[in-house]
Amino acid sequence: MEFKTNIDTATQEYIKTLNNQFSFIVSHINKFQLCKHDLLSVQNGHDIVNMGVYALKNIKTHIKALENVLSDCQDFIKEIEDDLSQPQKEDGFVFHTKNGMLSYKGRDFIQAVRKSLNDSKKQDLNKQDLNKYTDKQDLNKQDLNKYTDKQDLNKQDLKQDTYIIPNFTPNYKVKIPYVDSLKKIPPMFHYYDGDEVNPKGMYCCLTKGVYAQVPFPDVIDPVKDHEKHRSVKCKYETKEECNYQRNKIAKHYNSQLRQCNFAHKGENLVKVGNSAKCSFIPNFGNRETLLNDIKKVCLDDIKTVLLYGLHDVAISAFWFHNKPESITLIDLDKA
Repeated sequence: MEFKTNIDTATQEYIKTLNNQFSFIVSHINKFQLCKHDLLSVQNGHDIVNMGVYALKNIKTHIKALENVLSDCQDFIKEIEDDLSQPQKEDGFVFHTKNGMLSYKGRDFIQAVRKSLNDSKKQDLNKQDLNKYTDKQDLNKQDLNKYTDKQDLNKQDLKQDTYIIPNFTPNYKVKIPYVDSLKKIPPMFHYYDGDEVNPKGMYCCLTKGVYAQVPFPDVIDPVKDHEKHRSVKCKYETKEECNYQRNKIAKHYNSQLRQCNFAHKGENLVKVGNSAKCSFIPNFGNRETLLNDIKKVCLDDIKTVLLYGLHDVAISAFWFHNKPESITLIDLDKA
């Protein structure tokens, strides 16, 4: 009875929380529809949508999890009912021995089986002593196989062929390595300690001979940051040339010196977030908030992020296929 009472209480509190959250969002939407038409109202509207989408995603996650839990519970109920439908064991299934210890029928048979298994293990241990000589021979064979192992490694480099990628541009052939099992594909990213030319960090290999250091730029919300400062490279490249050209234009038109919001050579580029990738966190991936944001997104959000990201990486790798020279790309977040 107490168990049922606890469940009823928890369920009522959960439903009450959902109702309160729903009423809270609806009341804000009703107030929003009466507000002024200005930029602040636009921002408030986006905040309401983000709050609602975040709540909806969590509710969907709870629904899926609850469906699985209820299904498991129903299966367990069925197991209990099946057990209860079976006839009870006859009396004496578990009994007391003369020494007052609990025992069960068939114990003598099990002990006999265990004894035979222990005897076979002893025989296996004796066989290990006899196999020492053959083990040494196997070690010698490993030394002899070093040359053939190197040949196999070289063969792996040759295991490349030209393929037409499904669902891509028709008749576009790509020369890439081949594997007969997904488990043989190595991880995409690796940590490199760096050298005299390349800094330490996370790297990936786009195609044979082409390596790239993974950048981690600041990601801005395009709704909140309308200027998108330093998200595009300046056409004048250097800051000095940009200042010269802007001063020249200001003097020619007798106007004020305009501010340049573009990134100049050597400055850090800023990545513009996209609400199509992650609707309620458009700047998902920003370093300052990543640890908190990554807890809020779900698998569907990550799939959308990969839709854009993996496609961009793939077509970049295709571009390098026609470039014979090797190259290491670093400072991708620099203008």
